[in-house]
Amino acid sequence: MLHSKVWLPLFHILANIHTLHLSNNTYEIRGNILSVDLTNGSISCMSDSMAEEVLVAIKRGDFSVIEKILEDLDQKHWPPLSDHLFEYCDEVDPWPLVKWAVTSAGLRCLITERLFCSDRNVNYITRFLKPFHIQVDLLTPTYNTCTDERQREEIVNALLDHLLKSWVDNIEYCPVSVRQLLSHSYATNRMRMNSAVADTIYNFLPFMRDPSATNSRSSFHLGNNPQTSLLSCCCTTLEKMFQPRRSASGNSTEEPQHPLIQKWREALYEAMAEILHPNTVKIAHNIFTAQVKSDEKRIKKKGREFVLWLNEVYFMKGIQSTINLNQRQALLEKLNHKKWRVFKKTKDVTLYHANFPGISARIDTDVRSNDIDNVISLLFHSILRAFKDMETEIDLIEEKHYHIRVKQTLPYPMSPRCSSFHLWTETLKDEGMIYILDDPAPLQTDKCIRTSFYLGGYHVSRADPEKLHIRGCNHVNMGGSMPQWLMGKQTSGIIAAMMNTKKMLRQEIEGESSPELERY
Repeated sequence: MLHSKVWLPLFHILANIHTLHLSNNTYEIRGNILSVDLTNGSISCMSDSMAEEVLVAIKRGDFSVIEKILEDLDQKHWPPLSDHLFEYCDEVDPWPLVKWAVTSAGLRCLITERLFCSDRNVNYITRFLKPFHIQVDLLTPTYNTCTDERQREEIVNALLDHLLKSWVDNIEYCPVSVRQLLSHSYATNRMRMNSAVADTIYNFLPFMRDPSATNSRSSFHLGNNPQTSLLSCCCTTLEKMFQPRRSASGNSTEEPQHPLIQKWREALYEAMAEILHPNTVKIAHNIFTAQVKSDEKRIKKKGREFVLWLNEVYFMKGIQSTINLNQRQALLEKLNHKKWRVFKKTKDVTLYHANFPGISARIDTDVRSNDIDNVISLLFHSILRAFKDMETEIDLIEEKHYHIRVKQTLPYPMSPRCSSFHLWTETLKDEGMIYILDDPAPLQTDKCIRTSFYLGGYHVSRADPEKLHIRGCNHVNMGGSMPQWLMGKQTSGIIAAMMNTKKMLRQEIEGESSPELERY
């Protein structure tokens, strides 16, 4: 069997790659997904028709091919795999994926976590958390100036009383896929209704603790806001309310008897039992599928995004250590791909878009300079400045190599997006490269949807003795179910960042600004 590091992608999209030359011997990937014949020095990829069959199998709930991928794929790639797989299945019906994942030791937590932070679920919990956060704003001054612990406790209880009432009133809006998961767990594991309620609470606590996660107050920053103390106390109290008490022997005793539990338990459990009843779940699913028709365009788009990610993981990462694929060559092929089309041209800047999955843009421009190192350095810091308005963590891995984590809040009702990627530079004799490549590691922020960075960056080359040519591209997948207007807004943001980069270069290198650039 071929080692996982030389397992080629299931499909090909960005380039028509059919053959690669290696050494001698013959291997065959399990399931006849890919045949490898090293006797004549070639590897043949699966046909497009076979790729389509794999996607169709996933659509009908057959995840055997994913099980094979997991066996060959390094575990560090499992988190983004679960994200892209969920994105594709969510356009059809996420339940077959979730039902399969709960029996998969590898993806169970990743898929269920992705379900609870999906745009649909965040939209649901915002219905009762947004009024709660408004009340927190109003009561924070009183809470922070109060020295009487009893009065502070009364404020917390009043807020939680309002929250539990709002939750009961809005529980019928719980997404069908979340109902299916909890109902399935309740039926198969015989979990008590208290556990079903507790699971739901634990999954919205991060959104409750941090209002910016639901964008109900985008200026909120956890840790330096006057509401932080009150929110933390509310979350701690609510969590303890649903933690079973333990006897001296370690066994669970009766459920906690907090006054609010006594007040709301019957109504809350009755509402939860109603939405999780198998017949109710089935009816809700039938209504949902009748009202929300599958968008074949979006299904195809998400399928292409899934395929593209597999190509980049297997082809650009998985096997490069074995057959020494050149990262520089991969970026140059991306920058010069025939799919790029001009959509805006000015005196000294040309902008492009491409029919790649996700959001993509390219810029071509020249600067009057012969110092490649200086231009690369300016470009590098310009990329970092593009994230200045977001929550950003930057770690220096080694010289000219950074690891960056970014959290971006989107307009209601979208979930926040988080990304993790590497940014590094390489300077040769007559050219310089900046690489942007996704980091597949699990996200360190609760309740975010992953933004994936496909291969991107800049190439700086010598146009003539006094001028350097710059070509750069950015290509990301924002994840989730973003509407077209928001996708357009994100694309405009990428283009604006590129134009600001050009403006900065002219100011730093040429000592002038361009009136044409001020319009962007």
